Amino acid sequence: MSKEMSKTQVEIGTKNVQFVEDSRGSFQIVTGGRSGTSPVTLREVTAGNIIRVTCVFNARAAVNGGFYYSIQGQGEDTEKLSIGSGVVGVLGEPANGWKGTSRIDFFKVKESGDVSFEVDFAKNDLDGGGMANSFMLIAENLGS
Repeated sequence: MSKEMSKTQVEIGTKNVQFVEDSRGSFQIVTGGRSGTSPVTLREVTAGNIIRVTCVFNARAAVNGGFYYSIQGQGEDTEKLSIGSGVVGVLGEPANGWKGTSRIDFFKVKESGDVSFEVDFAKNDLDGGGMANSFMLIAENLGS
């Protein structure tokens, strides 16, 4: 039986913060999508606002393998301002240990309304194998 991701919304001053947390424990990375992780959504965001999206989790690569991950906006309502992606388990790194990983990306809101973000996992030039746990995705509205 798989556990659902828990979702929490917190209002801090005038800054809206939303985060999702994975309570499944360790899970297998499945490349080509979200690997069962939930997107995070900020409600009623104004066009022109800057959103900081942070992803943190523990990861373990497969033997001689690994995976890439990137934070993406869902739909056409945001523009990614930062470039690149994270990588876990490049060849030559130990495959049997867990390591903490994090990534921060910035997005500009193009249209007012709700905006959602997700983490996508990819194989690229690695084998795509690995596991993750303690997954958290945080979106913060920094204003304009």
